Amino acid sequence: MNKLNNKLELNQVLTKLQDLLLIHLLVESVDWEEENKIFVQIASYRDPQLVPTIQDMLKKAKYPNNLIFGICWQYDESEPVDMFDDNPNFRVAKYHYSESQGLGWARHITNTLYSGETYTLQIDSHHRFVQDW
Repeated sequence: MNKLNNKLELNQVLTKLQDLLLIHLLVESVDWEEENKIFVQIASYRDPQLVPTIQDMLKKAKYPNNLIFGICWQYDESEPVDMFDDNPNFRVAKYHYSESQGLGWARHITNTLYSGETYTLQIDSHHRFVQDW
């Protein structure tokens, strides 16, 4: 029984290693400096961390020009909702918080802003990132 358990554990470890190697090969094969855009979806409800999240994400991204943001900004009067209006990397749907219909609705709104980017990433409006992510 012990040999069988050891063999099963070894097979599980080998399977995990194969998965990690495949992921590594896929990531390394992407030319990130080309047109591989990442559509970043953010549904934000009156979150004062939205702007710091975006700033941190851009500051620490290895290829910040590859980031395209789709934001459902459910704002109140204290938030700078016009700050990304002139930036082509931002698509912002703005709703006063009193018009909000919930998280599922807001995520749906961000999905409608998608325009065929290569990758998509859905995050909350209060994240921090590692350097060269």
